[in-house]
Amino acid sequence: MNLLNKSYFFLLLFLFLLVGGISIAYPFMLRDDAIQSETWSAFSLKEKRAFLLGFRHASGNTLNSKAAKKGFVVLNFDNNFIDSLDKFYANKDNRNVRIFGAIEIELLKQQKQDSDEIEKKLIYERGLPSFAW
Repeated sequence: MNLLNKSYFFLLLFLFLLVGGISIAYPFMLRDDAIQSETWSAFSLKEKRAFLLGFRHASGNTLNSKAAKKGFVVLNFDNNFIDSLDKFYANKDNRNVRIFGAIEIELLKQQKQDSDEIEKKLIYERGLPSFAW
């Protein structure tokens, strides 16, 4: 490989990493994981119930959280839970928290888990990039 070819190779590698390989530098987030307050707020009550039902089925009816000290958190979604998610997203600081993080945080609150652990989870969720690939 001559010097000119090496230069082109490294230039193309740099451009690939800059444009196409950004996911190397940022956590990969599927579009479904990127549902945040704007989407949640646009859902009707029926759509919110359907979303949570799908979440429960995808989670196997339980959410085993590292923040939960013992056992499992049972997923029981009713209008009170939907209201708690609505209130969670009413806080402007939470608008970019992904829905899956918001659900876990609200479940941990319902289970009266350690407030320090809930706060750590909240800080983590607020720090995630607010975009999806």
